[in-house]
Amino acid sequence: SGVSRPRTRVLHSLIESSDREFRFAEVVNLVKQSFGKEASGDSDYTYLNIAMGQLCKSEYGGLLRRRQVRGGSLYPFGNPLARSYIRMLEQSGRVPWVTTDAAGRK
Repeated sequence: SGVSRPRTRVLHSLIESSDREFRFAEVVNLVKQSFGKEASGDSDYTYLNIAMGQLCKSEYGGLLRRRQVRGGSLYPFGNPLARSYIRMLEQSGRVPWVTTDAAGRK
């Protein structure tokens, strides 16, 4: 909810990447690439860390998993088909997180 929609920004950014697992720093970079200054502002990206944690919980669909590795955590999709499903929903215009302007840009 809210204007920033961190969980939906994370999901949109992850499906744009060809990687299968993500470190938190990679997620921050992907969100910056997808949403630019609008996503960063003067933030320390704590809101993205919270969103990533929520996306790992079953009450948010368990879309991501957290896997502990040396030096931190990796976040793969909980279901290998999740990326394709989210892309399909996005292409059909059935998700509210991507808004396009009159020129069709995100």
